[in-house]
Amino acid sequence: MIDFTHAIIQHTKPISRDTPIPPEWGEHFNRESGFRIDVGQRYSMSVFLDSRFTVGGDAIRCFLRIPDQLLPRCISCLGEEWSVHTETKEEDRFGIIIIYTSKRKALTAGEGQVWKNGEVSFRVATLYDGITQAGNLSYGVDAKMEQNGNLTVTVNVKYADPRT
Repeated sequence: MIDFTHAIIQHTKPISRDTPIPPEWGEHFNRESGFRIDVGQRYSMSVFLDSRFTVGGDAIRCFLRIPDQLLPRCISCLGEEWSVHTETKEEDRFGIIIIYTSKRKALTAGEGQVWKNGEVSFRVATLYDGITQAGNLSYGVDAKMEQNGNLTVTVNVKYADPRT
């Protein structure tokens, strides 16, 4: 069992050129507005943010008011594609649902907020242990994006690796 409970991801890396971007994602999902998170020595997630989301607090507020907004798309090191959708809750608050796109199955839920200073924060967690294709995975993510673009992500991952 690999347990990265409360691991803080302090550094993100650029998305590898070897990670293909599906053409149907469109022009707003690119490597320049994305990043890769490494979890442990074997696992990573490439996160392709919609480039329109990275332009500042007021633009983010408007962006998040669009119903069922797609923020990032993700590709895991195993090739799984996920998409992150939001729904407006209140003026500066939003709900987040991450969908495993190959099955259109909701994996996580949570909520976020756009703060008056332009920062964005959110918290999501798996709906229940073992919900993913790998029935031995559960996780939670807390993230904060400052107005200057700095991103802090705290991850709680529990995964029993059948390859070990």
